[in-house]
Amino acid sequence: MLTRMEVELSGGWDPPVDGNLRWNGEVHCDRPFVGLLVGSAKDRLYWAKTEVCQPPTFMSLTLHPLRAPLETQLMFHVGSGYLTRMIAAVHPQAAAVRIVLPERVETGVRHGLFVILSNPSANLGALFLAREDVKVGRTGVWRPKAGVDRSLLPSDLLIPLQCAGNGDIEIPRGS
Repeated sequence: MLTRMEVELSGGWDPPVDGNLRWNGEVHCDRPFVGLLVGSAKDRLYWAKTEVCQPPTFMSLTLHPLRAPLETQLMFHVGSGYLTRMIAAVHPQAAAVRIVLPERVETGVRHGLFVILSNPSANLGALFLAREDVKVGRTGVWRPKAGVDRSLLPSDLLIPLQCAGNGDIEIPRGS
């Protein structure tokens, strides 16, 4: 069993500040939720878990230029979850990002939100779960409850869903 709820996403670009480009938005729904932020680039899958979020919750994507030419740090966060370890070979400008953010998403499904048009491209997305579908540990890190049918969750995210609050793993070739 997996609690279904509709999650609404909205936002837009802010004016650049000190070379940083930021997209700010919000996550709206009718009850508390958790999120698994996911990013993929080259042969790695990155993740970061939020703590339990009370809607509405802040969400942002920042493109931060690094010293090396064409190196930009991607910083994606929702509530208390921060995905900051991804680097893309791209200039920090709005034209470098394809926003694929749907207005409404369902829980338990991995949703693509942003595509960074680098070479190779990088993808950022999220999976949201209702609070009642997770067990929260003493440190705030959550995992799906034992009663949640794992076959209803994306198979490529089962490791991050069971692991620590953030990390990365190699994406097997052919995936």
